[in-house]
Amino acid sequence: MQGDNPERPQLILIVLPDTGQRLYGEIKRVGDTVVGVATQCVQSKHVLERKVRYCANVCLKINAKLGGYNAYLGKSQLPFIYERPIMIVGADVSAFDAIRPSIAALVGIVGSLNLDCTKITAAMRLRKQRVFLASGFCSGPFLIHLRSPATKTKTERPPNGEPRRQDVIQDVQGMMIEHLNAFYEVYNMSVFFFYHDGVSDGQFANVQFREVSDIALACREIHPEYAPKITFVVVQKRHSARFFPMDEKGCDRSKNVKAGTVVDKTVVDPNDFDFYLNSHAGIQGTSRPAHYYVLEDQNNFTSDALQQLTYRLCYLYARATRSVSVVPPV
Repeated sequence: MQGDNPERPQLILIVLPDTGQRLYGEIKRVGDTVVGVATQCVQSKHVLERKVRYCANVCLKINAKLGGYNAYLGKSQLPFIYERPIMIVGADVSAFDAIRPSIAALVGIVGSLNLDCTKITAAMRLRKQRVFLASGFCSGPFLIHLRSPATKTKTERPPNGEPRRQDVIQDVQGMMIEHLNAFYEVYNMSVFFFYHDGVSDGQFANVQFREVSDIALACREIHPEYAPKITFVVVQKRHSARFFPMDEKGCDRSKNVKAGTVVDKTVVDPNDFDFYLNSHAGIQGTSRPAHYYVLEDQNNFTSDALQQLTYRLCYLYARATRSVSVVPPV
């Protein structure tokens, strides 16, 4: 597929002979880092079968890679977002490989580029080193404890006896400046929604202190008086909480709780702002809800408003035609 420049394609479609990861990985590496052109791989056996569902899924990917969007929510579904310029941001940290320590770990932040949150831009960094810390405290020239009195302050240790790694993202300020440069000149957004994936309970205080500060510093780099309000939410997927319907009315076809089910009483922290959201329809097995923990809310959201916004954003995942299990930016 060619764009404005006839010598440079917009996308390269590649038919693979098998499912070998080495060939696929090399194609992606060359396309993303050497040629600078988007690539779409398809398997030869699926091309010959020409199943409608497979073709539809490939089309979803191609449309997104060419700059289009596959889902859209109007003002009635996302009222808060359309009331003022807002950027939805997602962040994640990949783990170091204990077996292959020479392989670098990555940190990444994505941010929305338009008002309806259908287009995003990404920034990525290599994690330079392992960082360990005592759980529940902020690192720096002083110690600040931001969690409830029930929080454990001892260093958490996994079975092998080593301290757990820190999930604070390095260079949040630099990556946020990249996103702001792409968004601020057009919209001058007044609100940030920051969803951070993969943070354990013992690291909440350190993540909140350092990353919220870095976001504020990035905004001041754009303009000295620029200070949008921030809502900072941690998304946890690795937990043991499961919910089951009490009767036939409360379940879907797979006998799981229905998509959009929220639990924000009894089993949540009584002193903090957190909730469980089962945003997807179960297909097989027991659905696992996502646990959302609000560490900072300068926008003073009510529980219902934040839960509805988070759930509706789950319908904007580019490669699905239904809601997904976690908010798409992460």
